[in-house]
Amino acid sequence: MLLPCNLLAGEQDPEYCDSVLSCVTANVNSGKLKTFFGSIASPRCNNNAEFQELSNEQLFRLIASNPALFFSTLFSMSQEIVVAVKQEIDHPIHEGIPVTKIYDLVKKTKMPSKLKKKAIQLMDYTYRQQIEMIRIYEEQNKRKWEYPRWH
Repeated sequence: MLLPCNLLAGEQDPEYCDSVLSCVTANVNSGKLKTFFGSIASPRCNNNAEFQELSNEQLFRLIASNPALFFSTLFSMSQEIVVAVKQEIDHPIHEGIPVTKIYDLVKKTKMPSKLKKKAIQLMDYTYRQQIEMIRIYEEQNKRKWEYPRWH
């Protein structure tokens, strides 16, 4: 089992999901990402509403902070975990997550072409959904869409 941030916490620990989230906020590396991705696929954490909300936002922050590390780590994991993470990416927790900007950042990031192609394909659905949401908003409100401040 992967241990979050060198803590001796296991999935039976009631603080496990919180500890996983706290470990992927600074000095992120492949090991921390693997633990985080595994927690997303874990029934223990994915049935925790607070974890789901916070982890969804954190996913997008992690993509934006280091797309190459994020996707190279993700695609080294089991198909089950890739599917669970993709489901989260396909359903941003709120429209304030700047999916189009993150998608553009991924496209501009230096990484092996095969990895970039897989990353773009994985994000394509949510990107197209957000483009459509923005189009509808602008049409209905007669003004340009602006992302709320996202941190």
